[in-house]
This record gives sequence, structure tokens and C-alpha cells, in this order.
Amino acid sequence: MKKIPAFIAGIFLAGIIASLLLVHQVRHRHEAETEARLEFAGQTVGIELDRVRHEIAERLIAFAEATGSDRMFSLRLLAENNPTAPEVNGRASEYLRPMGFAFLDITDSAGTIVSSGRFPASAGNSMAKKLSLLSGEPKFLMDGLPGNPVPSLQAETSFTVADCITFHAAGGILIDTSLLLRLAPCEGVTVFLRCDTTILGLHDVQKISDVRNHRIIINDKEYPAIQLSLPAAEGTNQPILVIVLMTPRRQ
Repeated sequence: MKKIPAFIAGIFLAGIIASLLLVHQVRHRHEAETEARLEFAGQTVGIELDRVRHEIAERLIAFAEATGSDRMFSLRLLAENNPTAPEVNGRASEYLRPMGFAFLDITDSAGTIVSSGRFPASAGNSMAKKLSLLSGEPKFLMDGLPGNPVPSLQAETSFTVADCITFHAAGGILIDTSLLLRLAPCEGVTVFLRCDTTILGLHDVQKISDVRNHRIIINDKEYPAIQLSLPAAEGTNQPILVIVLMTPRRQ
């Protein structure tokens, strides 16, 4: 009879140990599944971002080639020396929206604007500094009106007119909420842009931490997260894309 309490206590202790092991296994499996989802989301966002950047570069090259071979463009600009002709001054504006761009400019070899899609009145101004920051690989660039810059992905390419005179085409897209939604691979995954104190694509943020150990704290709740660096123009503070699984971490 004296052995019964000890036997019961042993069973009780074994049950506690088994329960703790089960909880540990469930938690470990959940964390492994979360890490796998996070890795998949990061890879998918990276692939889609590469696709977007490739599209920008390809469209810009196609525009440059078409402009270089356009007889009316070269006739008005070179033969007639008439840079204000619609075939010249209005060319970037004409192609801006059909190409899906927010920025599109044509400059001469010195960087003087010949045609601007976003700011037509800027023809004749220099954008040599902006050209020096861009390349054939689309990069992050804060651009727009002075005092009101917006985040963008832009590239630059050169082309020739009359087989000998060099021009440049520069352009790209805005980084906005619609692009960030496009990058998100599925429901429950949020992608937002972070650069300095600017956060785009995440609403009602009072507090936010950096991403550490695949975790981020937003408004005092912890979420699984990873980040990707965006290629940026020289002199630009490093922008990052943060990918968040929007289910608070189980404690």
C-alpha cells in the first residue's frame, strides 16, 4: 500500500514530462514551419523584384532604340534644329504611360533634357547629376520635385541618332503601395519599404523595431520577418524591403 502513492506520483511526473516534451515538439515544429514560410516568402519577393527591374531595363532599351530610329525625331531635332517640336519635346510624354513609367527623360550627351515625360517644362535644364547616379541596372532613387522627392526604381541607357550623335534615356517607376502589393507572394505576407525614417506600405505604425533574428516588433507585437536590400544610387541611404508574416509570434 505504501508503494501506491509513489506509483501515482511517478505516473503524474511522467505525464508532466510527456506534456512538456509534446509542447516543445509542437513549438519546435511551428517555428520550423514559420522559418520555411519566411524563407519562401523572401525568395519569392526577390524573384518578383528581379522581374520588375528586368522589365524596367527592357522597356527603357526598347524606347531608346525606337527613339534613335525615329526619322521625325532626328529630322526635327538635328536637321531643323527645332527642339520644341512636338516630335521632340513631346516624345517622352507620349510614351510615359504606355510604358508604365512614372519617369521618362531624353537628354543629349551632356545631360541636358531634350524631352521630359513627368516635367515637360524642364526641357533645356541639366540632369547630368541624376544621369551620373544611374546605370543600365535599375536602382533605388529618391526623385521628383525639390522638397517633395518620391521613391523610385530607375535606369539609364544610351542610344545614337543619325548613327553618330549620342543621347540618353532615363526612366522608371514609382515605388508605391501597388508595387509592394505586387511583390507580396500571398495573403498574410506584407512587404514594406524602409529608408531612414520613411516607411511605405505599412499603416498605423506607432512603434517599430529593426529586424533581428528574423523577428520584428510592430506596435508592441512580434512578427516573423526578414529583409532584402535594394540596389541604390550612389549617395542614397540604404533602402530595404521588409517581408513580414502578419501573424503575431506565439509566446
